[in-house]
Amino acid sequence: MSSKSKPTIVLLSASAGYGHTKAATSLHAELSMRCKDYEIRHESIDDFTKLPRALSVERVWQAFSTIGVLRRVYSLAHRKTLGSVTLSKAIARIFETAVGPLEEKYRYTNVVSVIALHPGAAAAARVWKRNKGFHLCVVATDLVVHGFQLFDEVDAVFCDRRAKVNCKWYSQNENFGKLRYTGLPVERQFFEGHFDVSEASAPLALVTFGAKGLRARVYVKGILKQLLEIDGLRVQVVCGQNSELKCYLDDLIAAEHCEDRVRIEGFVTNMSRLLHSASVVIGKPGGITAGEVLAARKPFVILDVLPGQEEYNRDALVISGLGRVSSRQGLKDNVLETLSSKQAAISRLGFDGEKGIESIATEILRMLSSKRESHSSDRPEVA
Repeated sequence: MSSKSKPTIVLLSASAGYGHTKAATSLHAELSMRCKDYEIRHESIDDFTKLPRALSVERVWQAFSTIGVLRRVYSLAHRKTLGSVTLSKAIARIFETAVGPLEEKYRYTNVVSVIALHPGAAAAARVWKRNKGFHLCVVATDLVVHGFQLFDEVDAVFCDRRAKVNCKWYSQNENFGKLRYTGLPVERQFFEGHFDVSEASAPLALVTFGAKGLRARVYVKGILKQLLEIDGLRVQVVCGQNSELKCYLDDLIAAEHCEDRVRIEGFVTNMSRLLHSASVVIGKPGGITAGEVLAARKPFVILDVLPGQEEYNRDALVISGLGRVSSRQGLKDNVLETLSSKQAAISRLGFDGEKGIESIATEILRMLSSKRESHSSDRPEVA
């Protein structure tokens, strides 16, 4: 392949959590639609590293979430490690094993930009950039920006303005201009539509624990029991890719004879419509879920938080006025209180017109255009 090949933008995500993959898929579609002059590719950093698949983040989180002491240790270690540039660089070594295979695959490709949608991807891309010289951007898929995403080699970080910067050295960092407040990588339809549920319809509780339904089985039976005690409340449960959870719930609903009030969904492609139809959302604040809730301005009862990024998401949702943290035992009371105060919560949240994926794509193309013009002006005039 010629070195003069079509300029290429590589979206580098990871399979650790559906949010990173979903964000990359959405951004891939948006960029492919808007820029025909570039080839857009989507890669997973997992395909290039030497990490065993058994050490997936989902498995680690599941183990740590089960035991309280380990959960607290992981949470503290996460904040300390990702807030320190020294420790971030040490952990980055694990992901830098992907650099060799990436360079080999793209040896004859004209890579002009890499968009990292996972901290590990950012760690690998910073080393890859040294040899390739492309434009490197990071997309924060949660409401936190940390050391991995603020390395010197990173040209820009696309994040939500509500995101917490967890990096001890950032306050002394001169390059404050790296942050671009585009919102989380959420698709257009979540910002659109009707924010208010019709008064004529019965209230609807939308229950979601992410695309993989992580830890949903622990909570879902108790959730349904308490929600069905609320007169007139309809319930919709989205199981995502967790087919085992869906089968379990289908059997449970049939045994309880409550099909008239409860609807069980598997993996859905119309999440924006379901979200806009909901009166309240119940579940855990994964990055994509948090972004979609903020975009649609829906009250969110937070029932479970995985240690790490989701703790930041929870805090930002609570501060925004949309999030309310609940115990399992207090779910019914929290849902009732949320439903009664929904309008007040929505009115407290300032909506600043962020458009997620659209804004991110616009910034990427603007930066590439600016860089191309800069390179053109540097060329000597030909007599």
